[in-house]
Amino acid sequence: MSEKPMRLCEAIGKSYNNKIVLTKNFLDCPGGCRSLGWLKNSNDFMINKLTEKSGMSFDIARKLITSSPSIKKNIFAVTMGKIENPELVLSYAQPDVAMKLIRLWQKVSGIELTINVSSIMAVCSN
Repeated sequence: MSEKPMRLCEAIGKSYNNKIVLTKNFLDCPGGCRSLGWLKNSNDFMINKLTEKSGMSFDIARKLITSSPSIKKNIFAVTMGKIENPELVLSYAQPDVAMKLIRLWQKVSGIELTINVSSIMAVCSN
């Protein structure tokens, strides 16, 4: 279990060296809680925060927040780190590493890899 509350991106970074188990009580960021389905009816809260912090219009903030993915199933905890059979794989990658990974994907599959890029909840949701 996590020793202290932390942001989701912080937990992901720490999970490179150690497994981390996060529960709702140990996740200390609204974006991460929303992404994991632990912040119900969060859109208005997140839209207002984004509008306040970024200076963008309410309509644009709403569009960005509502289009960001979040888990719909009820989950109790998330285990991060080196896991033999993960349900989800997330990785930070430097541009050259990302390019090589995409090239390998295309070499094996023969199709383009389509990705969405956003600065809104970039690590925890996109």
